[in-house]
Amino acid sequence: KNAGMAPSCAHCLKEGAKLRCSKCKAVFYCEKKCQRLGWHLHKKFCSDDPLQKPFIAVEHAIERAIEEGLKKGHVDPPSNVHCFICLEGGDGLLSQGCGCRGT
Repeated sequence: KNAGMAPSCAHCLKEGAKLRCSKCKAVFYCEKKCQRLGWHLHKKFCSDDPLQKPFIAVEHAIERAIEEGLKKGHVDPPSNVHCFICLEGGDGLLSQGCGCRGT
């Protein structure tokens, strides 16, 4: 837990989010509407595997930042990179494992 910090909504980024994803319990939302709107991103990473939990919120935040950048025309995503941590390419999603996790 982040001492003294209220979780931020994974969709709108408002602080003080109290609703938590019931499956992974790693991502918070301020209301059901944000949870519904954010599902298209979160479903790529959501997992109840305890080994994945530390990575879920980070993966979600990276994906959201890329999506927002694309909407604004600020990001040119590499076509062959799937992990923005180790820059590993391939056909799998980050949540399926990559070299930086030793999987």
